[in-house]
Amino acid sequence: MKIFTDAAEQRVQADHLFRAFLWSLLNSFCFSLMFATVKGMGEHVPLSMQIFFRGWVNVAFVSLFLLYRRVSIRTSYWGLILIRSISGLMALVCFFTATRHIPVSMVATLALLNPIYVLVVSRLLARELVSRETLFWMGLSIFGLFLAINPDFSHVSSVVPFWVLGVMFCSGVFLGIALTAVRAATATVKPEVLMFYFLVVITLFSAPIAWIDYQPISDPEVWAGLFGIGIFATLGQLGLTMAYTYAPAPICSVMSLMGNAFTILWGLLFFKEILTVQQGVGLLVLFLAIGTISLRGKGKKLTNS
Repeated sequence: MKIFTDAAEQRVQADHLFRAFLWSLLNSFCFSLMFATVKGMGEHVPLSMQIFFRGWVNVAFVSLFLLYRRVSIRTSYWGLILIRSISGLMALVCFFTATRHIPVSMVATLALLNPIYVLVVSRLLARELVSRETLFWMGLSIFGLFLAINPDFSHVSSVVPFWVLGVMFCSGVFLGIALTAVRAATATVKPEVLMFYFLVVITLFSAPIAWIDYQPISDPEVWAGLFGIGIFATLGQLGLTMAYTYAPAPICSVMSLMGNAFTILWGLLFFKEILTVQQGVGLLVLFLAIGTISLRGKGKKLTNS
């Protein structure tokens, strides 16, 4: 009987990993489209206005969904919701602050450390572990993305200040806390309710800054871009939140690296960028590793015994 029980548990775990992969695919695809839209808009709209527009459009869509499904936003788990919302907001603030002082190539390279932050934080706070085999494929996926990004630091003319590296480190830690909180909160709070409160925090925080930076918009294409940012962010946030209901935080964080691969693809299609052989090999390694994790990755909870 134990054999059948173990086999059933393995089938359930495999199904959950596959579902996490599909939701992560949606998350990566939509967020990459959002970033491509932001890049395409250039300097037409201040960043604070873009963040605010993303926030309130997200809140509007999620609110309509909650009303349609008659889902109550009442909850008694305010601790997890506040940890997720505030840490996620701090991660964004730290990230955008640091990116103003370091090259894009370094930002992309440092972002590869995010799964490591999530791995450590989830181990400390949620007592989640992954198998050695999964750790190997996680490392291989990060290496593949490193090849795909193909960072070039030759144009860096000065040493990056330590405080900037410290801010990037804080961004990664806050991100790890936020995503681990997502994983923990979805066990007791409905994903759409968790999304709602996080988006409300972002909107309320960005509103006064967007008011100060406000610029009138008359171009219909810019308005379309702003709505596109909001719609893509809504679907991306949905995919992120749902993925963490099915798999451990470290595994989901590695699956989210697919977004960088999609970003490279949009660069080829829309911004006339060229894919090198090294980048092609890197993308193949990335998807091979993530595909293996999705089919064979294992996560477990530590016990007190």
